[in-house]
Amino acid sequence: MADTTKAPCDNCASLATRSPVHGAPGLDRCDACGGWSFTPAPGLDPESLYGEAYFNGEEYGAYDAAHASHVRNFTRKLELLARRSGRRPEDMRLLEIGCATGEFLRVARAAGVTCHLGIEPSAYCREIATRRGLEVLSPSDPGASAAIASLEPTVVVAWDVWEHLPHPARELDAVLAHASPDVTVALSTVDASSFVAKIRGTRWRQFHPPTHLNYPTRRSLEHYLASRGFTVRHHASFGYYRPLLEYARALGMDPRQRADGWNLPWTFPLYLNLWDIQLVIATRGQA
Repeated sequence: MADTTKAPCDNCASLATRSPVHGAPGLDRCDACGGWSFTPAPGLDPESLYGEAYFNGEEYGAYDAAHASHVRNFTRKLELLARRSGRRPEDMRLLEIGCATGEFLRVARAAGVTCHLGIEPSAYCREIATRRGLEVLSPSDPGASAAIASLEPTVVVAWDVWEHLPHPARELDAVLAHASPDVTVALSTVDASSFVAKIRGTRWRQFHPPTHLNYPTRRSLEHYLASRGFTVRHHASFGYYRPLLEYARALGMDPRQRADGWNLPWTFPLYLNLWDIQLVIATRGQA
């Protein structure tokens, strides 16, 4: 039975009623945009969720073993971002929300982005990113808001992060309050309106709370961005390169790391697009 009480949707930000979806406890769907939201148990701690084990054996087989895949994916994203936004890398003041170990920031830096800042809840990832010479802060850092305001980003990216945030629309609003008036936003996230999501339901590969909490549809992001004065420049599915070891894990195999690291076959990038990940680029205050 639908909840007739209207509340702000975490995906589209509109006031809307909610309905249960797929019979999963804690999971409901916004009646305005169709996006799903999962209500986690009280006291969810992002820092504890995204420790070393998450990146090495839980969500990922070995995050660093995917370096070659990361470079391919992030290079494609940066090129698409520059083309659709009309901004050259060297002219960007770049903020990345959920930057993990800084793989995208390193790609951006190599392409000419000199002004950049990362926000990342995982202490494990922040330590690695800092060793790589990147400025990365926790979202709970008392100086994070001031650092974002000082940067006044012209580009804000959140690659595969929206689904992890408890209140993504509200949290992005807080960042945009410190951004340049003509900021560009680029997001990649799951797509609950995709064919795969519809037929798989809670068996969908992207459905795994409590790390994935919000599942926007394309309409969710379109409504949110339009309500914040953005014009969408690109909105399409986005396929990924992943290392062979991740495909092996999905098939039930258990690849083993050698003492000196992962060997080449397991790290070889393979491309796959199931059309259930969306990437949107939108600009504000630009003709």
